[in-house]
Amino acid sequence: MTNKEEIYAAYVMQKDSFNYLQNLLIKEGVILDDVRIPVTDKTIKPEKIVQLVEEVFSTDIKANNRKQKTVFGRQAAAYMLRMYTRLSLSEITSYIGVKDHTTVLYSITKCRDIMATEYWFKEKIEQLCEEMDKYALYLSTK
Repeated sequence: MTNKEEIYAAYVMQKDSFNYLQNLLIKEGVILDDVRIPVTDKTIKPEKIVQLVEEVFSTDIKANNRKQKTVFGRQAAAYMLRMYTRLSLSEITSYIGVKDHTTVLYSITKCRDIMATEYWFKEKIEQLCEEMDKYALYLSTK
């Protein structure tokens, strides 16, 4: 195993342990919000998150329609932007194509609710989180 592979394996192990502990604390009501701790000082660009969400959900989240695929993509993007950036709700509006910060807040809440009931949606969000964690690791090695 190369040095980078060992580092990545250790990172994945620690991330899984942290995620387990974080989920346990949320379940017990000790913490209320599952905000990701950044792995690197370099910031992840919101455009990268939006691009990744659009790829995974096969949609344009800024499209001016109410198609289910687009709505799910917007909700996922709002959730991911809130988790992986330090953008305010008002700043997130410009990235997902909505007009009001309350819509962003509703989208984040709705995304969490859907994840609790729909396995396919939760899998997509987990896939997005994995990709973002890999990207953050990549940024930290640059």
